[in-house]
Amino acid sequence: ETPVERTLDADVTASDARLLAVPENGRVSDDYFRDALFIGDSVTQGFAWYPEYRDWMRVCAYKGVNPQSILQNYVGQRADGTKIEMWDEINVQQDVANIYILLGANALLQQTDDGFLKFYGELLDKLRVRFPDTPIYVQSITPTTQEYGEKKPQLEREHLKLINNAIAKLAVSKGLYYLDAQEALADADGNLRGDYVGTYDGIHMNPTGYAAWADYILTHTVYSDYNKQFVTEGPYA
Repeated sequence: ETPVERTLDADVTASDARLLAVPENGRVSDDYFRDALFIGDSVTQGFAWYPEYRDWMRVCAYKGVNPQSILQNYVGQRADGTKIEMWDEINVQQDVANIYILLGANALLQQTDDGFLKFYGELLDKLRVRFPDTPIYVQSITPTTQEYGEKKPQLEREHLKLINNAIAKLAVSKGLYYLDAQEALADADGNLRGDYVGTYDGIHMNPTGYAAWADYILTHTVYSDYNKQFVTEGPYA
């Protein structure tokens, strides 16, 4: 048997994002993260906060950003207070082996769904031009707690399901990979698991949640000549 990189063609119309998501595929080691680039907002920024992950993660993520603001070279703020123009920071990255992007929570609170998807598509196109040969994983918007969804209906579980379906189709239509982070982080009802909830709201996570998310990524990678050096379990080990 030969390695399979994609399970469905880009023109498939799916009503469930899980049908387009990268399936479980063995496991790669933590060293896989050393050459990966993570792009996103404050949810992704959590990987740079916690000491368990920041030494492994190359993170270009800032509070409040959305696809449109990145396209406009939004000025973000690092933990030490210094300012950075976000697209410029992404653009100068070198030796990137895999890219993981997660955006949407801020945009859904600020824009229409169609507006968010339009700008997200433009940003993904720009990333593909800048990194023409690098696998890009577009991740689902992560779940929120039930209470948070009730306060912010744009981020309520049923609305997120619809948006994630659209994100999955957008990613696959552009030849990118879709990763269903909801599978790792949501409870049986589709809300953020209680033991993953951070201390101050219903969307950010604690270190246990980030550990589950990182573990999910390590078990849902696409086979490639580059990635196979990190394989520890599964059909390609």
